[in-house]
This record gives sequence, structure tokens and C-alpha cells, in this order.
Amino acid sequence: MTNIIKLIPVLFLIAVLGCAKDDHAPCASNSSTTVSYKSFIAPLMTSSCNSSGCHSVSSNAGGHQFTNYAGVKEAVDHGHFYSVMASGSMPKSASKLPDSVLIKVKSWADACGPDN
Repeated sequence: MTNIIKLIPVLFLIAVLGCAKDDHAPCASNSSTTVSYKSFIAPLMTSSCNSSGCHSVSSNAGGHQFTNYAGVKEAVDHGHFYSVMASGSMPKSASKLPDSVLIKVKSWADACGPDN
């Protein structure tokens, strides 16, 4: 019985920590890229992700806003920014992005999405 009582605080900590919000560690990479957020990624987000209202401030689909660098960087840090585009599941209700675009998105995401 004493062992069970000692185990209760441990189980409580496991439950609390297991349910805590996962903030994901920021991306860490030694890669660099010539792809620019300002001249390539931001315009792509505007034309493919925000114009349809999916990842705009008002709709915030999937909990993501791609109207500014911070919102895009959060998706990069979570590790799914490129993969959902490469799979063709994004942009929704549109054709898969061309490979030439996806190559640039991957290069930028692999370099941890620099604010350049």
C-alpha cells in the first residue's frame, strides 16, 4: 500500500507533463539557402494560402496564419510546412504546387526558414 501511495505523485507528474502543450523546439540546421522569405515565400503565401482565406488572420485554418513571417516560421519549426505542400494536400482546392516551387520551399524550410 505504501508503494502505491508513493507512486501517485509520479503518475500525477507524468499525466500533467504528458498533457502539457508541445511547443516544439525551433528548427536547427546547418543548411543555408538563397531562397528569400521576402521575395519568394511571402508572395507564395499570399497567392496560395492567404488569398483563399484559409490561413489568413480571419480564418486561421488549422491554427496557422501565414500572413507574416512569425506564422510561417511556426509551421516550419513544427516540421510540416513543406511536407503538406509536397504531398499535394495544400493548398486546398487547388492543384499541387509545381516541383520548381516545391524545390525552393524545401530549400528554405530545410535552412530553418530564415527571415531574409
